[in-house]
Amino acid sequence: MLGHCVPLRCAKSGSCVRIDQVVGGTDQVRRLAEMGLRQGSDVTVLHSGSPCLLKVGRTKLSFRDGEGACVFVRESA
Repeated sequence: MLGHCVPLRCAKSGSCVRIDQVVGGTDQVRRLAEMGLRQGSDVTVLHSGSPCLLKVGRTKLSFRDGEGACVFVRESA
């Protein structure tokens, strides 16, 4: 995964990733940003696929395919 973006739902379980891009409608991008999912944020993938379980800071989030598909990540260095 290093070097290229993948949809969040495709990131490996247990990996730490950095959000590279969030795409979608203005309201959807804003809602995800309010939850901490914005460009440059580091997240831990607890479970990949659907639902995709994440840890953002001390918060755990769950996303279905439609939501996680619009977030693209790269492996954190």
